[in-house]
Parts: sequence; C-alpha cells; structure tokens
Amino acid sequence: MNYLLSRYFTFILKTDIVDLSVFQIIFMRQPILIPGQAGQILLSRRKALKLSQQEVAAKLGIAQSRLSALEDDPGRLSLERLIALANILGLEVTLQDKPASPAATGAG
Repeated sequence: MNYLLSRYFTFILKTDIVDLSVFQIIFMRQPILIPGQAGQILLSRRKALKLSQQEVAAKLGIAQSRLSALEDDPGRLSLERLIALANILGLEVTLQDKPASPAATGAG
C-alpha cells in the first residue's frame, strides 16, 4: 500500500463559538493551498473582530503599511509572523496529514 504523506496549513478558531455578526461558526477549519487564501482569511477575521490594521500592526510591532502589504501578499509572511498574527486574531496554525483521496487509497 502506497501512503502519500502531505501537509497543509489550517486555521482553527480558538473559541468554540465566535460571533461574526451575520452568523455564528462552531469550529472552523480552512485548508490553505495557496498564500492568497491565507491573506483572505486573515483579512476577513480582522474585520470580523472589528480590528483596524493600525491596532493589529501595533500588537505585531510593525507599521500599518507593512500589515497592509502582508494582507495583500501573504506569501511574504514569515512563519513566526504568521503564528503571531494568527494568535492576535484568535486563530491557530496547524499542520496535519492531508486526507487521502479515494484514488490514492485504492477505494472507489
């Protein structure tokens, strides 16, 4: 049996229920396959928490313009800064095995 081990990033809400104004999410997992997805998740989460770029940037110890650039091009985020930003936004970064597709396991 050939087992392919893949890793990917997921953001997991640290709280069980988070009010996002329009609806509530009970435990969210979002696989990140390209850097742009991370930027959208981080930006959406910051806005849902009603935090300005200035507030988040101050907590990170960077300029607001730098945070804006990182939201636009999250591929430039260091792992250290990604984890710090996720923590500020009530998220965590997790590496986990990617679920095997039916074709990879021979099922189907």
